[in-house]
Amino acid sequence: MEINATLLIQIINLVIFFVIMKAYMIKPIMKFLQERREKIARSLDDAEKLAQESAGIRDSYNRKIKDLESLGDKILSEFRNEGERQKESILQSAKKEARDTMEKARLEIENMREKSLQEIQSQSVDMAVAISRKVLVESLDKEVQEIVSRKMMSKVKNYYGG
Repeated sequence: MEINATLLIQIINLVIFFVIMKAYMIKPIMKFLQERREKIARSLDDAEKLAQESAGIRDSYNRKIKDLESLGDKILSEFRNEGERQKESILQSAKKEARDTMEKARLEIENMREKSLQEIQSQSVDMAVAISRKVLVESLDKEVQEIVSRKMMSKVKNYYGG
């Protein structure tokens, strides 16, 4: 097998090309790739740190939201309790007012009854007096008539000699 000079020159050129490429191209490319890997690794680390920070912030916000919900529930519960207390107060006030009104009405009815009884008694007394007067007048009239008649009779008897 004969090695041809052209082939030998091509092989030498190829070796020189690889040496030059290795010295000037492969090392910078490898350096670039290494820097790129490191940059990607740093970016991944930064992304992981940001993810952890955002998870921490999210957890903090979730705790704050839960605290606010708890506070809202507590305030709502306090408002409900206050509403119940006011409702009870209003009901008690209304019941007291109703009792007072009923007592006032009862007293007014009692006073009206007393006045009516007094009026009836007064009218009864007036009627009894009127009836008594009428009876007395009628009976006195008869007595007076008898007395007047007797006097007249006695005068007539005396006048006629009797």
